[in-house]
Amino acid sequence: MRPEPRARGLLAAILLLGVLLSALWPAARLWLGVTDMGIWFADSYAVLAAIDATNLGYDIEQSNALDLLSRPHVYSDWWLALGWLGLSRDDNFLVGGTWVLAFLVATWLTLRPRGTAEAVGFSLLAVSPPVLLAINRANNDLVIFALLALSGWAMTCRPKRGWLGTLAGIVVATGLKIYPAVAVLVFLLLRSPRARMVAGLAAALAITIVFASIAPAIARASVPAPETIHTFGAAILLGKLGWDGLQATVIGIVIIAVGAALLVRLGLVPGLADPSPPEDRRVWFVLGAALLVGCFVAGMSYAYRVIFGLWLAPWLWLEMRQTAGFRRLGAQLGGWLLLALMWGDGLFCLFVNATMTPLSEERLQRLNHLWHWISQPFVWMLMMLLAGWLLVLVRETLQRSRPSA
Repeated sequence: MRPEPRARGLLAAILLLGVLLSALWPAARLWLGVTDMGIWFADSYAVLAAIDATNLGYDIEQSNALDLLSRPHVYSDWWLALGWLGLSRDDNFLVGGTWVLAFLVATWLTLRPRGTAEAVGFSLLAVSPPVLLAINRANNDLVIFALLALSGWAMTCRPKRGWLGTLAGIVVATGLKIYPAVAVLVFLLLRSPRARMVAGLAAALAITIVFASIAPAIARASVPAPETIHTFGAAILLGKLGWDGLQATVIGIVIIAVGAALLVRLGLVPGLADPSPPEDRRVWFVLGAALLVGCFVAGMSYAYRVIFGLWLAPWLWLEMRQTAGFRRLGAQLGGWLLLALMWGDGLFCLFVNATMTPLSEERLQRLNHLWHWISQPFVWMLMMLLAGWLLVLVRETLQRSRPSA
């Protein structure tokens, strides 16, 4: 079943309309909690400020006076390669705009709705507050999204050797932001056991080399979890319970793994290893699920990281429409939890701004604290579901790889 041109046109129209309204009607964006930090494309500006500071001989790992918020450079030094193109802070609108455009095109090309209902549903996620936050700030996760979109495209369009293009995209993305390394799980979808083995070994070697080259960035990549809205990660809840650092990461992994195993036992998460659904939807789902779960247990990030949740929607939609029983129930639960992840914080901000403002800083912090206690169990449930689907995929792939199979 191919994407309908009318549905894809509708997706493009709603996506562009959402971005334009966000730009032309900043008050509405602020009501959803999407702050602009006083400038469009603040995060691309930070990267360019690091380039300018390097050219002047400054230590970019310390507070950078050239940045609007004096932020240190916490990313990989691979980003400094933009300086080879002669780019500086004066080019921020060009750089940030290019990142946004690449993300919008990648979103349109990968979601591929097959009907009006799908187009509307996908659009609702694509104009959600985390997406608008990423666009407003021109966060470099937009670049990672576009790179991994190319990776997924290579795997779906070139069945025999496409994994080479997939690996190339993952390697570059990992060198830029570290966390895309978990995207190598997509190689589990390769049908040939030999191809899976070769791709796995090549990925392990390549990622090891990349990690060695960006070791300083790995050490400085941790971000403290603030008591604020539009954040994402296991550290939010675990920090409230008194755990942080490596201890929180280990505890988070254990909790997610136990929850995923229980969901597998209940039969809520089958189907991902089934080759019958369209291959592209399974590829995008595995990429999105691996990235979300990996980032969630690794610590804390701002909510723009959940843009990868967009890739969950097509496969979940198909599961809800074409399956039955517990398998369909699991997909329905995942779909509603995904909607809550993408819109929950924004709707909370809208409610507070419409009914309670003005607020003192102390009361606002109390409300944020309360909302985290209410919302985090739903986020954890979604991560357990995603981990459960990935667990079933790993298990069934290993079973298919046995010689007796």
